[in-house]
Amino acid sequence: MKEKSEILIHIGYMKCASTFIQTTIFQRLHDEGKINYIRPYQSKARLKLFQYLTQVDPFNFNLSYVKEEFEKIISPGKNIISSEGLTGNPFYKNWNSKFIADRLHQLFPEARILIKIRNQYNLVRSLYGHFIREGGSLSFQEFVKFREEQFIPIDQRNSIWDHTINMDTFKYSNLINYYAIKFGESNITVLPMEYIFSKQNAYLAKVSQFLGFEFDLGEISTKKVHPGYAKNQIYFARFLNRMFVSHHNRYPLLGIFKKEFQSHGFFHYHRFSRKLLSLKILSKLLGNKKLHDPILEQKMKEYFTDSNKQLEFYHDLNLSFDNGSYY
Repeated sequence: MKEKSEILIHIGYMKCASTFIQTTIFQRLHDEGKINYIRPYQSKARLKLFQYLTQVDPFNFNLSYVKEEFEKIISPGKNIISSEGLTGNPFYKNWNSKFIADRLHQLFPEARILIKIRNQYNLVRSLYGHFIREGGSLSFQEFVKFREEQFIPIDQRNSIWDHTINMDTFKYSNLINYYAIKFGESNITVLPMEYIFSKQNAYLAKVSQFLGFEFDLGEISTKKVHPGYAKNQIYFARFLNRMFVSHHNRYPLLGIFKKEFQSHGFFHYHRFSRKLLSLKILSKLLGNKKLHDPILEQKMKEYFTDSNKQLEFYHDLNLSFDNGSYY
């Protein structure tokens, strides 16, 4: 009898050590023949498929096409589909998070879902560093729309395309509860990123629960895969990013380079800032002190307390840590 295909989907969030679980666990299990590991950047065709799944508007979305494409790459046994972008695009207010969930359920109604989370302040701070690396120039408080001691919600005055984030999209319980309704609570595994450092056995147990089998990969390194910009690098990058065109800066101060170099060359988007800031001598001069805003940290803890306590209660989690406690 032909072995049945089993679908397991890791959907994100972004900046929750997705690369760690993908390279350290999923890829190694794939190499051992225990799972079939599917992610966007394995080929141009797969990247196109994931972009279609997450970006095409509902009126033009072709479910049959996506089903046919996934059927070509799904194997008998356990299949892990992994992409942190499946929780939505935070730089555009996660506008697509709900219809991605609906599409995944249409495609794989019996799938198990893994959702990785992180202390909101640390996640948003990391996301801000990513925004700067991609050519952004807003300050940290501008990025999170923090004014007059509060986070400003989306309304008719604030476009979802203004390169800021919507803090409500990081009330994890909203999206997790929606997935639980679609796929069933027993098929949802919530995994705090912080377990990697403080409760590694609990981290691996959660991954085993999601996979449906135990595994032993020996010693697992917790070294950061993609270290972000430090505080002074961010300040320097913000200044440089104002000069050149990028998808976060359509009107650069050096507009002379906007048309001629936006698709190629040294001044393509944010590459000039990246190349400069990646120089070892400059990194050493600027130091490695992290960006930190104690006011934002406290305000975020207060903002997300109720959502995080609900998550902790319903998903058997401990979100209190010596470093990075959720409330």
